[in-house]
Amino acid sequence: MGDLVSVIIPTYNYGHYLGDCVDSILSQTHERTQIIVVDDGSTDDTQKKLDQYGSRVHYIYQQNQGLSAARNTGLAAATGDFVQLLDADDMLHPRAIEYRLKVLKETRGCSWVVGQNYYFVTSPRFLLPSLFRSRWGIHSLDLEARLFQSNIAPPHAFLSRKELFDRVGNFDTSLRACEDYDYWMRALEKGYSPVYSSRGFVYYRQHTDSMSKNQAQQWAHDVIMHHRITKMLQNPPFSEDSGDAVLNRLFAALGILKTLNRATNLDDDNVAGLLKLYENQLREVENTVCLARAGSGHIRLLCLLDRLRDEESRFAGRAGWQGSQRLYDLSRLMVDDSSFTEVVSEYWHHYLVNGDANFKMKLDYFRWLCKSRIRRGYP
Repeated sequence: MGDLVSVIIPTYNYGHYLGDCVDSILSQTHERTQIIVVDDGSTDDTQKKLDQYGSRVHYIYQQNQGLSAARNTGLAAATGDFVQLLDADDMLHPRAIEYRLKVLKETRGCSWVVGQNYYFVTSPRFLLPSLFRSRWGIHSLDLEARLFQSNIAPPHAFLSRKELFDRVGNFDTSLRACEDYDYWMRALEKGYSPVYSSRGFVYYRQHTDSMSKNQAQQWAHDVIMHHRITKMLQNPPFSEDSGDAVLNRLFAALGILKTLNRATNLDDDNVAGLLKLYENQLREVENTVCLARAGSGHIRLLCLLDRLRDEESRFAGRAGWQGSQRLYDLSRLMVDDSSFTEVVSEYWHHYLVNGDANFKMKLDYFRWLCKSRIRRGYP
């Protein structure tokens, strides 16, 4: 018998989507699944829609308590060794569980894998891939660091061992958005790092009733997450004096600037608070001694500084803010003549002479570095 995967589906008045969702699980090439639907107080025909599946679906009804509470109820009922979260309006590709489970089991020490996600409007099984709207892009490298910037994927793009959920605990019921992002950050605190799977993608339905369409609520919770992430970075295991700590903080700073540029309805207090967090991240980077990183690691940091400068230029002038002197000082510190020569020499030796599976990506890093020097007027 194969491994049992518990699929947890919270739903609230999404009966018209549930059929597609459940069918996508029953169509999995990995057949051994436990389907748990937690009805969070629906007033539509949700239960009737599920009657046709009989014992193949474990149905739980509760009074309306919110998405996080519904997921917690599902976790309590899960008996599998692996857990797949899935919202009622979304779907899985037929081989999504199979492929990601393979990565999860074959990667040493892996408890948490994430794959690609495609947006759709109607049922994807009737569409050619070229007709999909777009996808939620995810990078295959630096997944842990990128989580400090923003959520890297929707909940159903992840497949995890049950022991991760047992250790991290319940979803935060006080959050009305970003509850999954908060959960993954808490998983990082427990020492879990996500692993990327290039196969086994999932589908994310876009529609007007989606919770993600409430931008004001989303932006307000983005602010909450920036504060929580800043606090997290001040404590072990993320406060070590290391190159990874620098990378985490620069990604956190980038996430703050992106929120400031995107969330145009934030009040002055929230804007001032986020700018203070941003300066704090740069100050901590400035105080970290491990800035000089050879090869591709150094190049990644330089590229991040360049992206921060671009985001700063977009926000400059708002709230009387003209940019951070610390960012300029960091850029000058890391792009002096000697370090530039060393980085380029190491780059060409490592990735042109020896070759590399991610050659094109690192070549793009190198081009960004050269572009930054020319545009910023560095020596």
